[in-house]
Amino acid sequence: MFHLPSETWLDIFKFVDYNGLCNLCLTERFFSKLIDRHKNELALKEFYSFELDRVGHDYRNLWEKAKDIDKDMESKLGRGFFWGFEPDEKLTKKWNTALSENIPMFLPDIFTRSIKAEYVIVITKKQRDPYNQRLRLTLPHFPHKIFELIFIRYWLKQLSFCSFKSSFNYCDCYFAIFNPKMLKLIFEENNSSLNFYTKIAGLHIAKNDFEFNKQAIEFISKHLIVTKCLYLCIGNNFKEDIIKFILNFGKKINKISFCNDYINNAHSTLIDIIIEIILNSTNCLEIVKDIEITRINNLLVPNLLNKVIKSEEGFNEEEHFFKKYLICNNQNNYFYIYFSHPTETGKFDYFRIYQTFTI
Repeated sequence: MFHLPSETWLDIFKFVDYNGLCNLCLTERFFSKLIDRHKNELALKEFYSFELDRVGHDYRNLWEKAKDIDKDMESKLGRGFFWGFEPDEKLTKKWNTALSENIPMFLPDIFTRSIKAEYVIVITKKQRDPYNQRLRLTLPHFPHKIFELIFIRYWLKQLSFCSFKSSFNYCDCYFAIFNPKMLKLIFEENNSSLNFYTKIAGLHIAKNDFEFNKQAIEFISKHLIVTKCLYLCIGNNFKEDIIKFILNFGKKINKISFCNDYINNAHSTLIDIIIEIILNSTNCLEIVKDIEITRINNLLVPNLLNKVIKSEEGFNEEEHFFKKYLICNNQNNYFYIYFSHPTETGKFDYFRIYQTFTI
């Protein structure tokens, strides 16, 4: 039976639930490697939410009531339960060099960078779970020893076998992300297979913090798979980063909703750029299929006269005035462009462009 081809085993595993897959990983190394390699095709452990928070920002420290899953595992399996990965000599040398450089596991944004802090992962099983029924996990912010990297590697791998309804919700300036440099160091060639699966994600791109934003873009593009919507709070200087999202991440992110503390008229050119990219795209599979920008301040509708196949206007279900245009790009893919505003003023505060297969 163990001589069946990998493809046959994979077909069988697709009918096995998450707990069954975990048991298979424990019984046979071949199964463990096969399941790990194809985990995005197999059942995932489902939770409601995943949140990365700064220890101490909540004066009530409610997160302390959540179950410490590391201590729980240690009590069941013994100390060192996570020691299933042994770095070779080359990787050990690389890790020791990195440890001497004091590379952080988490990257706080510009508002909290000067604050010495630890971060805690809080996982909610169900939407209205009280804190004492939630899970928490603390990973070293500045790891100093090899066993700490192995510890981090173990738990991040476990998280990559989970799916969440929402994740990476941020709380104003108390926000941080996993450091992509550290993820690449820990997982090496398997770095691209470390993904966090979620239906909804909310992330903050810090204003006037180029280095943080660069790392945030890398983290989102390489390690997030969002099946419903990524809510991305942006500053005023991120046109190139936004364009990269549109061009490259359509296979990982279904929809992006950009928001800001009101994007002013100068940023209406951003919408022109988005429309132009979609019109000239040679591969719509790479483009995010649904893009919206909210909280725009007095946007004028761009000139679309030469590109519109049909148009309509009226009032939507919320009784907001809207204008809607159907356009076709160079590859004969159809998109709707939609603008709306609470009143019929000629200027709009909401923009959306999305692909359609029916016209």
